[in-house]
Amino acid sequence: MATHRTLLMCLGLPLFFPGALAQNHAPPGCSPDLDPLYYNLCDRSGAWGIVLEAVAGAGIITTFVLTIILVASLPFVQDTKKRSLLGTQVFFLLGTLGLFCLVFACVVKPDFSTCASRRFLFGVLFAICFSCLVAHVLSLNFLTRKNHGPRGWVIFTVALLLTLVEVIINTEWLIITLVRGGGQVSPLGNVSADSTMTSPCAIANMDFVMALIYVMLLLLTAFLGAWPTLCGRFKRWRKHGVFVLLTTVISIAIWVVWIVMYTYGNEQHHSPTWDDPTLAIAL
Repeated sequence: MATHRTLLMCLGLPLFFPGALAQNHAPPGCSPDLDPLYYNLCDRSGAWGIVLEAVAGAGIITTFVLTIILVASLPFVQDTKKRSLLGTQVFFLLGTLGLFCLVFACVVKPDFSTCASRRFLFGVLFAICFSCLVAHVLSLNFLTRKNHGPRGWVIFTVALLLTLVEVIINTEWLIITLVRGGGQVSPLGNVSADSTMTSPCAIANMDFVMALIYVMLLLLTAFLGAWPTLCGRFKRWRKHGVFVLLTTVISIAIWVVWIVMYTYGNEQHHSPTWDDPTLAIAL
């Protein structure tokens, strides 16, 4: 009799606790032993994670190879004016490499460490890239008019100082936001108003975008500064200005679409689950 009762209890458990078994079911393409935090990296039913992985992996390899080639070509560059720009260009490629690596933090599901890295590194890595563009534009404005510009270490220092400003801003903003108190993050990244637990995942999308105002100013400065380089006397440097201008135009277009989708589109369609893909695609 006791055996029959035990069997009935075991058979009845799935009826009363269906979620207990569902939690152990890994999505197609993922190992059952894999931490659910990383399901987006292998889930074939939601292919956006796998696609972004492939693109980010290709970007990492390409950027790494370009960095090696650029550093290896340094002894063979005879023009001192071009050599003065190599340091900033390598710094730019390192920032780009970091952005491709950050895609993986945006693909995995949110927890304290991944959200903190997203909130902090997103602005810092973009600041590296846009600061290098600003410093490059500054040098090009001298080169197109006088055919000589600031020394390489001066240009690199300008890019580094502009980046450090964003590091300070992001550090203070993240600390103040966490100390001020947010809400507990749900599995979808939503904020629970009746909780006192603080998490970087609890930062609202609009607050995150507002914290990137300095980065947007860097992008706008690079865009505006590239125009005068097209009017200089020395035409050999104009093509560099054209490349910077095209880069900033494409970046502005991407940022406008991303901000609208991240702050308005996802909210209107009540789809907070698309916050992570939107953030990753922007990278």
